Amino acid sequence: MNLIDFAKTLPADFEEADFIDHLKKSVDLDQIKDLSEIEVNNLFDAVQYLADYLLLVREYKGFKVEVEGSPYVRYSGPYIQNFLTNQNEGPSDFEQIDTLGVGGADKYLG
Repeated sequence: MNLIDFAKTLPADFEEADFIDHLKKSVDLDQIKDLSEIEVNNLFDAVQYLADYLLLVREYKGFKVEVEGSPYVRYSGPYIQNFLTNQNEGPSDFEQIDTLGVGGADKYLG
Protein backbone atom coordinates (compact mmCIF):
# COMPACT_ATOMS: atom_id res chain seq x y z
CA MET A 1 0.00 0.00 0.00
CA ASN A 2 1.24 3.53 -0.69
CA LEU A 3 0.37 6.81 1.03
CA ILE A 4 -2.48 7.56 -1.39
CA ASP A 5 -3.99 4.16 -0.54
CA PHE A 6 -3.49 4.99 3.15
CA ALA A 7 -5.49 8.19 2.69
CA LYS A 8 -8.25 6.43 0.78
CA THR A 9 -8.63 3.44 3.11
CA LEU A 10 -8.17 4.90 6.62
CA PRO A 11 -11.57 4.57 8.33
CA ALA A 12 -13.24 7.85 9.30
CA ASP A 13 -13.46 6.77 12.93
CA PHE A 14 -10.17 5.35 14.20
CA GLU A 15 -8.18 4.95 17.39
CA GLU A 16 -4.54 6.07 17.61
CA ALA A 17 -3.27 2.48 17.45
CA ASP A 18 -5.45 1.83 14.37
CA PHE A 19 -3.92 4.90 12.70
CA ILE A 20 -0.39 3.62 13.38
CA ASP A 21 -1.20 0.07 12.28
CA HIS A 22 -2.69 1.37 9.05
CA LEU A 23 0.26 3.73 8.44
CA LYS A 24 2.69 0.84 8.95
CA LYS A 25 1.17 -0.76 5.84
CA SER A 26 2.61 2.19 3.85
CA VAL A 27 5.77 3.09 5.77
CA ASP A 28 8.07 0.83 7.79
CA LEU A 29 8.14 3.11 10.84
CA ASP A 30 10.56 0.81 12.68
CA GLN A 31 13.28 1.51 10.08
CA ILE A 32 13.18 5.27 10.62
CA LYS A 33 15.05 5.15 13.95
CA ASP A 34 17.92 3.32 12.20
CA LEU A 35 18.43 5.89 9.41
CA SER A 36 21.59 7.97 9.21
CA GLU A 37 21.47 11.73 9.77
CA ILE A 38 21.38 12.48 6.03
CA GLU A 39 18.67 9.87 5.50
CA VAL A 40 16.57 11.33 8.35
CA ASN A 41 17.05 14.80 6.83
CA ASN A 42 16.07 13.54 3.37
CA LEU A 43 12.95 11.85 4.70
CA PHE A 44 12.05 14.93 6.75
CA ASP A 45 12.42 17.12 3.64
CA ALA A 46 10.10 14.80 1.70
CA VAL A 47 7.49 14.77 4.47
CA GLN A 48 7.71 18.54 4.97
CA TYR A 49 7.25 19.05 1.21
CA LEU A 50 4.17 16.79 1.29
CA ALA A 51 2.78 18.68 4.30
CA ASP A 52 3.24 22.05 2.56
CA TYR A 53 1.78 20.70 -0.69
CA LEU A 54 -1.22 19.24 1.16
CA LEU A 55 -1.83 22.56 2.94
CA LEU A 56 -1.91 24.24 -0.46
CA VAL A 57 -4.30 21.58 -1.80
CA ARG A 58 -6.56 22.07 1.25
CA GLU A 59 -6.62 25.81 0.57
CA TYR A 60 -7.23 25.32 -3.17
CA LYS A 61 -10.15 22.95 -2.51
CA GLY A 62 -11.64 25.26 0.13
CA PHE A 63 -10.76 22.93 3.02
CA LYS A 64 -8.75 25.62 4.80
CA VAL A 65 -9.87 26.11 8.39
CA GLU A 66 -9.66 29.29 10.39
CA VAL A 67 -10.32 29.77 14.07
CA GLU A 68 -11.00 33.35 15.11
CA GLY A 69 -9.44 34.55 11.85
CA SER A 70 -6.21 32.57 12.22
CA PRO A 71 -5.25 29.54 10.14
CA TYR A 72 -5.74 26.23 11.91
CA VAL A 73 -4.48 22.86 10.73
CA ARG A 74 -6.67 19.91 11.63
CA TYR A 75 -4.73 16.84 12.72
CA SER A 76 -6.21 13.56 13.98
CA GLY A 77 -3.17 11.31 14.36
CA PRO A 78 -1.25 10.49 17.53
CA TYR A 79 0.53 13.38 19.26
CA ILE A 80 4.33 13.29 19.29
CA GLN A 81 6.08 15.53 21.83
CA ASN A 82 9.41 16.82 20.45
CA PHE A 83 11.86 19.70 20.86
CA LEU A 84 9.43 22.10 19.15
CA THR A 85 6.41 21.10 21.23
CA ASN A 86 8.09 20.11 24.52
CA GLN A 87 6.59 22.14 27.35
CA ASN A 88 8.63 20.38 30.06
CA GLU A 89 12.07 21.07 31.42
CA GLY A 90 14.61 18.63 30.04
CA PRO A 91 14.72 16.38 27.02
CA SER A 92 11.76 15.03 25.10
CA ASP A 93 10.27 11.67 26.03
CA PHE A 94 12.21 9.26 23.84
CA GLU A 95 9.93 6.34 24.78
CA GLN A 96 7.72 7.74 22.01
CA ILE A 97 10.14 6.23 19.51
CA ASP A 98 8.75 2.86 20.60
CA THR A 99 5.14 3.90 21.36
CA LEU A 100 4.91 5.91 18.10
CA GLY A 101 2.97 8.58 19.95
CA VAL A 102 0.03 6.38 20.96
CA GLY A 103 -1.28 7.89 24.20
CA GLY A 104 0.77 11.07 23.74
CA ALA A 105 -2.16 13.46 23.63
CA ASP A 106 -3.50 12.16 26.94
CA LYS A 107 -0.04 12.16 28.53
CA TYR A 108 1.16 15.58 27.38
CA LEU A 109 -1.96 17.58 26.59
CA GLY A 110 -4.26 16.28 29.31
